[in-house]
Amino acid sequence: MREIWDEFEKATNVMMHSVNGKQIALWGYGYSGWFVEHILGIRGRKVDYRFDVDVPNKIDCDPPTMIYELNWDTCFMIITLDASEDVLDRIERMGIFEGKNYLFAKKLYSLNNNAKLNYYTWLENWFDLDISGIKSLEILEKSNENAREYSSNIEYGLIDALNQFYIDSEDAIFDFGCGKGGALILADYAGFNKMGGIEFDRELYEIAIKNMKSIGMETSGILCGDAQLIEEELDQYNYFYFYNPFVGDTLLNVIHNIEKSFDRKNRKITLIYRNPRCSVLIRDNSRFVLTRKIHTDSWVRDIYVYLLEA
Repeated sequence: MREIWDEFEKATNVMMHSVNGKQIALWGYGYSGWFVEHILGIRGRKVDYRFDVDVPNKIDCDPPTMIYELNWDTCFMIITLDASEDVLDRIERMGIFEGKNYLFAKKLYSLNNNAKLNYYTWLENWFDLDISGIKSLEILEKSNENAREYSSNIEYGLIDALNQFYIDSEDAIFDFGCGKGGALILADYAGFNKMGGIEFDRELYEIAIKNMKSIGMETSGILCGDAQLIEEELDQYNYFYFYNPFVGDTLLNVIHNIEKSFDRKNRKITLIYRNPRCSVLIRDNSRFVLTRKIHTDSWVRDIYVYLLEA
């Protein structure tokens, strides 16, 4: 993991120490709440009470509890709402104290009000990167009709998936349709030392190069062109990531190129396919074996894992 993540880890450690030995209440949900629950979950903690403003939702709690009924000696609250005057007034009426009984998640991670808390917004805030913006099919430069739009989504689903693997210094990952490089930056966070990818859209490719250089990542493995045309370059990698970048014959041609790479250089190959719209094509037309279905709590929930080995 690169030093760029140090500040992120410091903030996360503050949150984890704050909830040590206590029940966890999460006030405010949506994108930021999902992310906080993800951060807690991968570190072995579950949210005990979840509140969306004044609407209580029961989670492993019996009987249901209103936010004003919480015992602040045994419970700590993480707030993902903006620190508005209304919210601050409600907190004051509860007679609780920041740091002792609650914290504002966005403040902890140095994000402004109105921001959505996730890995990408944190990176964009700290390093002035450009990752989140969608590029639709209408304006996307694409090689053929099989291309899909660019969307970064909420990529903690990728972290959830990569946490299922033991990643060592010899492992290398390649992202097909790498867009602005966001998934590759998260692969760095997950422990990969070598990352590569390909993007057909020239604008997205140039943004990816800029983003990765801004945080000191190697960019020699990032290519601009048609994913169907790269072959021997694939021999350097044993993990391949697809976030539904293309469908149909384009997907099959790329899968067959990976199989040819396997024949040239025998190794265990792992294919991670998020939003697996064409899983049937892979099942019926390749040597890859579906070994796991990972269901994440992010917006695009399903990730399929395929293996190809001797």
